[in-house]
Amino acid sequence: MNDALDIRIDGTRVTSAQVEDWEARRARVVLPKLRRMLKREASARPLPNDLASLRAELLRLKEECGRQGLREGLSGGIGITGFVSKLTGFFSGGRRKQCVTEVRVPRCSAKQIFDTIDDLMRNDTQVNRQSNLLACPDHYVLEPRGDTLEVIETTGGSPFPARFFMRFDDESGVRTPRDPAFPYQSVGTARLADGTVVGGVRHQMRDDGGGALVRLMVEFPSAVPQHMIREHQWHLACEFSHWLREAMKAVERAT
Repeated sequence: MNDALDIRIDGTRVTSAQVEDWEARRARVVLPKLRRMLKREASARPLPNDLASLRAELLRLKEECGRQGLREGLSGGIGITGFVSKLTGFFSGGRRKQCVTEVRVPRCSAKQIFDTIDDLMRNDTQVNRQSNLLACPDHYVLEPRGDTLEVIETTGGSPFPARFFMRFDDESGVRTPRDPAFPYQSVGTARLADGTVVGGVRHQMRDDGGGALVRLMVEFPSAVPQHMIREHQWHLACEFSHWLREAMKAVERAT
């Protein structure tokens, strides 16, 4: 059976090579920022040329910063994004835009995928911390705290990172209804530190032939520009490519 993920954005298939090209481009944006935070001269360590080395360097620098160091170093940009998010939400009047990416995964059931994602989001192990940082160059902090996940990441190719808190299984701020054809879902409402609702997610999974169909959906305020929605579709393709391959490996180890 073909092991390749079938990734689709707006119904058009995108290749793993295209997703990796996007990942490498974002890595080259993030790495200089991390070096500045650590007060490293850009010339002291040239950017690696291959994606594996870029990933390793990103992980090394993020771990060297540490979670609190990342919070403090990114605080200025987080403040700007928080202000813009409130403004965008005000002009949107509660209306939302959907950001959707779909992935068909071979050899995995929807339940197996749900269990993998749920574990990554809820269990703060060293292995999971590294997996979450490696999943996308734009990830800085994904820290579970009881029933809430603190997230610091760049969304939609924004020039600044966002910080929000995703409460697990909280559908109160999600406008998109659940599709009954999908028995498994990862859902939550995204709030700023002061409680302002800025969006939400409803990622849904169902069995599909010999594998599973994963419909990834993030809601943004409707005033968010369309090019940012498109950029975040690639963000979803990147992070979930990593996580879904982990689910496939877990199935292989269990058989």
